[in-house]
Amino acid sequence: MGIGEDLDRAIERRWAAAQSELAELCAQPSISAQGKGMQEMVRLVERALQRRGFDTRVVPTARHPAVIARRPGTKGRTLLFYNHYDVQPPEPLESWTSPPFQPTVRDGKLFARGVMDDKGHLACRLAAVDAVTDVLGELPCAVTFLVEGEEEIASPSLPALVAEHRSELAADLCLWEFGDVDSSGRSVQYLGFRGILYVELSVKSLARDCHSGVWGTVLPNAAWRLTWALSTLKSPDERVGIRGFYDRVVPPSDRDRQLMSRLPPIADAERNALGARTLICPPTPPDFHEHAVMTPSCTICGLSSGYQGEGQKTIMPARASAKVDFRLVPDQAPDEILEMLRRHLDAHGFQDVEAACIGKLEPARTPVDDPWVGMVVESAREVYGQPQSIYPMSGGSGPAYLFRKHLGVPVVTAGVGYVGSNIHAPDEHIRLEDFRNGIRHTARIITEMGRD
Repeated sequence: MGIGEDLDRAIERRWAAAQSELAELCAQPSISAQGKGMQEMVRLVERALQRRGFDTRVVPTARHPAVIARRPGTKGRTLLFYNHYDVQPPEPLESWTSPPFQPTVRDGKLFARGVMDDKGHLACRLAAVDAVTDVLGELPCAVTFLVEGEEEIASPSLPALVAEHRSELAADLCLWEFGDVDSSGRSVQYLGFRGILYVELSVKSLARDCHSGVWGTVLPNAAWRLTWALSTLKSPDERVGIRGFYDRVVPPSDRDRQLMSRLPPIADAERNALGARTLICPPTPPDFHEHAVMTPSCTICGLSSGYQGEGQKTIMPARASAKVDFRLVPDQAPDEILEMLRRHLDAHGFQDVEAACIGKLEPARTPVDDPWVGMVVESAREVYGQPQSIYPMSGGSGPAYLFRKHLGVPVVTAGVGYVGSNIHAPDEHIRLEDFRNGIRHTARIITEMGRD
């Protein structure tokens, strides 16, 4: 890439400004789950894009607005950046070393809520646009930004937004909202995302809590009812027990297994940092990665019932609830899995256990042989010293299926995170060197989109 050195010099000239803009974005709370700071954040995003010559408009939704912005290029191709401006709640606040909305640099890392997910990626792309236009005077391809405000609450407005604005969002390639490097510093390409069905299971067995000594052997206990119901969902061998759950699972192809065989196993340092003595799957590729990201799962995310305070309180709990997520792979459909779950509970005698859907996303994959995938993978070489490693799927979930289904566009990843970024956790952060390299890589992707 002949202009790589010119791009890097432009990035260095603007390095202080890029960090300042990132800090400005992170200093503004934008918690979609709580509705805090959302309008202020929209205005920040809109102004940042307008300063760069983008034609922007704020699109209202039922909850939090989105920003669609476009700037033309010299060639007919279009690169679509999908990002989100909302962040996770910062609690527990006492677990942060510095305040979550007071961006702080320590040891070459920038700490703030949302700096990895997703404001660091948004700032990275803005800085890459600056570098390219500094060097070329214009964009070599059209660039469209879609920046939504509901990703952290499962993007409920995005399906209608993408379908309604299909023509505005049409593109040749979509760079997704996140990206990272692995423990060796190699950039990672994720070519798919698992779907998700997030449900709350609840049961009410009594009108109110009551004395466990008087009533413990004669009245139904909501906590036990829910525990028994949960125990039917998955067996000790980790297999989900819902009838039909695996019927539509597309197994990994030979090509998938070949790619996964080249990936590193989970590092002992990563496992130890999580306090895990053992794994429930083989530790080496490709089996480890197949279990980790290409196999559907059922996870109890939270349980609530009865007395949880200090000391004892001998009661029979009247209510119990659990939040459960099912991570889904192609071609599982969350609506079908929800119906299967309801039939499963009824068949096992748990008609009294309610199953309410809280969120759902379909799985999505981009073909590894798409030519734009090859471009993004190879364009990392000049920045990281080697091409990206390729994961056929990511273990996480996101609304990428909308872009595959409605726009027919390949979805790829490149970005600024690393395995220790504490995403969604206290002391979320990115390494500033990863931020710089993410800008360098993104700038090269933009210029490559304009090549003949």
